[in-house]
Amino acid sequence: MNTRSLIKLPAELQMMVMSFLSQHDLAVSTRVCRLWNALFNAVLWRNVRYHSNMGGAANFLCRTDPFMQCVKNGALMNNGHFIQSLHLEMNYIYMDSFLEGCPDYFPQLTSIWIEGVKRAEEEDFAELLDLCPAGLKTLVYCSRDPTGMEFDFGKVAVDAVVAHAATLEVLRIEGKHVGGGFNGSIDRLMRSLPNLKELNFATNRLEFGTGGMDATRISKSTSGWVCNNLEVLGFQIYKVPRPDITRTIADCPASDYTILGTTEESLSLQRQVYSKLGKLTKLRELRLGYKGRLPSFNHGRIKRDYVRQFDCLAMTLESGLDLLKDLKELRVVELYHMEVGINNDAEKEWVARNWPHATVGTTSHEGYYE
Repeated sequence: MNTRSLIKLPAELQMMVMSFLSQHDLAVSTRVCRLWNALFNAVLWRNVRYHSNMGGAANFLCRTDPFMQCVKNGALMNNGHFIQSLHLEMNYIYMDSFLEGCPDYFPQLTSIWIEGVKRAEEEDFAELLDLCPAGLKTLVYCSRDPTGMEFDFGKVAVDAVVAHAATLEVLRIEGKHVGGGFNGSIDRLMRSLPNLKELNFATNRLEFGTGGMDATRISKSTSGWVCNNLEVLGFQIYKVPRPDITRTIADCPASDYTILGTTEESLSLQRQVYSKLGKLTKLRELRLGYKGRLPSFNHGRIKRDYVRQFDCLAMTLESGLDLLKDLKELRVVELYHMEVGINNDAEKEWVARNWPHATVGTTSHEGYYE
């Protein structure tokens, strides 16, 4: 096909032809002539996907990564107006350097997926979201900082997300250290994002992250959750009194690991939480707690109880599990490192009857423990 015949094709046919080309072919085509450059460049930059794996050298070379060099040389400034989807998977990416190379706006950008953010600051996060006036539909943001610096997902970050409430469908915040649970971030998101289909806060409990939600805050929330179309939900619920736990925990009395409260207080609080979760009737996946690798302890293997969660929902019929009976669409229920009773005989029968299509797991990474 010569240049003239391609250019003269209707726009629909041009797009069909270009849809069969790889990113490499599109890049080569931009060099044929000016007309082809104008035609192919817009398609080439529509979906930006970059994966970098520099291994152990990443921490030293992240600022000289090939993609970051392109950013520094003006690639995003010149082509940002074409970008609709930005997917970066890197060992480390400094957001301050990345933002310096961004245009004033990405007018068509509706999907952001960034893994490997180093020194995650909520101000940088908010600035990135402010560059997307079209409204984001997908937002995945994964911090990766070996220094233990916490990504505080607080008011600034939440305000930036809520600004995309009219369009946002997928929100996934991940990282070794994600904070902000104590200030009601998750609750506010669930009260503000009506189109949300996935909400996932995945931090690492085993590194003592705090990106969860206080059960009392859930129960006292004055307004209801508006994300009625939610299909995937993952976060940690904590600060639940569990007087039913009486066994010795890590060679200590249970009171050293559990929240103070009476049986009546515990059951009342749990039932209020179950009641709210039970209204999310379109849920396909429910993941509570946080999975992750063990921290590095000098004495090697450690007891499972040291990293187990004891201030969680009991997931028993007595505690109010039956309030989740309307979640008929569930396919996956994962309870990470939690002291739960869902594997008791009565609870197993209840699960089989009420969640017939669900696979229920209680992940504990047995191999890492004594």
